[in-house]
Amino acid sequence: REVIMRSFIHTLTFLLLVGLFTATTANAGQADRTDINMVIALDRSESIDTTERDAQIDALIFVLTNDRFLTAAISGRHRKIGISVFGWSSFERTEQILPWMLIGGREDAEWAVRRLKWHQAHDSDVHHGPQTDIALAIATGVKMLKDAPFFGAKQVINVVSDGIDNF
Repeated sequence: REVIMRSFIHTLTFLLLVGLFTATTANAGQADRTDINMVIALDRSESIDTTERDAQIDALIFVLTNDRFLTAAISGRHRKIGISVFGWSSFERTEQILPWMLIGGREDAEWAVRRLKWHQAHDSDVHHGPQTDIALAIATGVKMLKDAPFFGAKQVINVVSDGIDNF
């Protein structure tokens, strides 16, 4: 779990910082703009057991409450990021875990953490398919970025998976 958490925080912080340093600056005064919109796709195929499922959520919670991540999230021109999380597997099975929201500080991140913990405690994942369809994760992430309620100067899809695409 510790390795997963460290890897997750390094990956998300890296993606966030790369996005912030290369972000465009047009129309900076608009309230509906973010420095980066990030979709996180969590693997919910049958190869993911309960321990791995919890590790994915725990790692994301760890990242969202980490000072390095929060500092990076508010250090861009717009001082906020957009984030959404969904679960995926195969056979077009996806599920929204965290709806689009803005993170502009610790209070926002703590709201996201409460939502993730609720999801985890209620075992809210839909019953997903047996296979791992990474193309589904990417296509869903692309659609979510396209339909995001705010404009992100940069866009990132972070696909979390424990295996190869076998769909």
